[in-house]
Amino acid sequence: MTRVEHVIVPSTERLKELVTLAAGMDPPNASSKFAIVAPDKLHFDLGRLFKAYRELDPRSTKEVNVFRSLPEALGWLGIEDAPPAGTPTRRADQ
Repeated sequence: MTRVEHVIVPSTERLKELVTLAAGMDPPNASSKFAIVAPDKLHFDLGRLFKAYRELDPRSTKEVNVFRSLPEALGWLGIEDAPPAGTPTRRADQ
């Protein structure tokens, strides 16, 4: 969320739909972590709502957490060798 310039705040129902979709894609027998970096208050709060709804979905195998900074998120993920800030990253769909 660090490079997001504009967010259309989703309804509670839409956020639940996104959580249902995401949890439905989780591998049932493998746990993992998913970090959301959101320095902005609105983005952080939306991330926390997403996290809360994920925790309520019994199919969710990802542990979701929301952070204000990239170093915090990387520490939680156990990643030490991160690219410097501002380094372009690949999108998941590339």
